[in-house]
Amino acid sequence: MGGEDDMKPMPPPIEEIEPKEATVAPLSPSKRSPKQEELVYWVKETTFLQRNVHYICQNINGPCPLLAICNVLLLRGHVTIDPFIRMVAAQKFIYARDVVYVVETRLRAANSHFNEIERATLNEVIALLQTLQVGLDVNVQFHDVGAFEYTSACAIFDLLDMRLVHGWVVDPQDEASHRVLAGKSYNHIIERLIDYHGVLETKEESVTTLMKERSLSMEQAALKVEQITQEGPIIDRFLNENASQLTFAGLVSLHEQLKERELAVFFRNNHFATIFKWQGHLYLLATDAGYYDEPNVIWEKLDEIAGDSEYYTATFTRLVASDTKQQEIESQPAAAMAVALEPKPQETENDDFALALRLQQEEDDAAIALAQEREMAAKVEEVQVDPLAMTSEELEMQRQAERYYNQRLLEHQQGYRPEQTQQQPYYTTSRSNPRTSASDSDRNCALM
Repeated sequence: MGGEDDMKPMPPPIEEIEPKEATVAPLSPSKRSPKQEELVYWVKETTFLQRNVHYICQNINGPCPLLAICNVLLLRGHVTIDPFIRMVAAQKFIYARDVVYVVETRLRAANSHFNEIERATLNEVIALLQTLQVGLDVNVQFHDVGAFEYTSACAIFDLLDMRLVHGWVVDPQDEASHRVLAGKSYNHIIERLIDYHGVLETKEESVTTLMKERSLSMEQAALKVEQITQEGPIIDRFLNENASQLTFAGLVSLHEQLKERELAVFFRNNHFATIFKWQGHLYLLATDAGYYDEPNVIWEKLDEIAGDSEYYTATFTRLVASDTKQQEIESQPAAAMAVALEPKPQETENDDFALALRLQQEEDDAAIALAQEREMAAKVEEVQVDPLAMTSEELEMQRQAERYYNQRLLEHQQGYRPEQTQQQPYYTTSRSNPRTSASDSDRNCALM
């Protein structure tokens, strides 16, 4: 969604905004990174289960697990960002440092009962909060939607009583894939895949290499190479067929394991989203930058492994294209054109009247032209004399006049209506030029 981001008003520098009074103290300067002052996120207002709530959208599309975590807390009603919301050009936004502070405050409040040892773990997680603005290293395991390799950063979900889930689950009915992948992590199978592609080059050299690198006997190394050559194609096929990182088995497991009305964080394709189960269906909170200006686009339904997304309102009503602001904007030119082209009663009457005037004018012009032709004929007759008594010059002029009169009479009888003028013989009035041929007209059109 880049052109849309460019159209949004950018928040002014910090020094131009008077900070609002907060109900909590700001973070100490030692906890702020230099660039953190510049980071902002757009804030969108909606309703959630009959409550007015704010949630945070991305300024640019990226992983940002911090926003997904904070949005779960906001929709749960565990935190509020109202004291930190700023305004610019009627748009709401929040500084990243304030988002970090809100989550930190919740972490401390929810775990205030910790002992000294547990508090050390809590402080370690809090120290990592700022890094969650740019991403979180997670290592999924393929046997369950809630299976991840444990890291200190992932402890934040346990400390907030929040689930982190994914849908990249191997199908138990696919025995070969399940045997190879179940219980293994993404990093593990990538290492195995690298070994497989290395083995494909030269099998004998691979045995020798494994013997040296892993201190294996020749027999052990040969067995290892055999295992790699068997598992490699299965791993390769699984990754290629499930590049979306959501399998049918994973989607089924998400429906089964998430409780009704449960809010959690969903990981897929290096992106973290807020997921919610409502009336047996799964929805993802629409936080992408392109949806910030779409007041009706709140949820995206998660019911297909791949395909077009369906979007829903705050009350989980499915949207059609005409319900979106973008569609309304795109349809305005077409609608305006249709209105402009539609004949109006008054305009139709005026057009009929103009046509009648034009036809009447053509009849009047034809009558005038006929009268002029007759006048010209009379003048020709007046100058006619005995050819034998004329000089050669006078005779030629007489013949020119006769030819011109005959030509004009013929054209008038054929319905020709002259539209251009040229100079006529000295004894005639300036008349329209009747000699513009079709080829002349074509040349004129080509020059225009």
